[in-house]
Amino acid sequence: MQKKYRPDVVWAPITDESENKISLVQDRKSGERTTIYICSGGTCQLPVHTIREAEKLLTG
Repeated sequence: MQKKYRPDVVWAPITDESENKISLVQDRKSGERTTIYICSGGTCQLPVHTIREAEKLLTG
């Protein structure tokens, strides 16, 4: 996903150690799966688990 220039995107990779320190993802546990949240204007859409799904949300 980072191959395309997206100046309006914030990338926040989360590990077990950092998940409680970043308010953006606080209380958003995903277990062992990669989980992608697309948020705008203080609201997040339902999480997705693949790059293809995330790109669909980003391109509208």
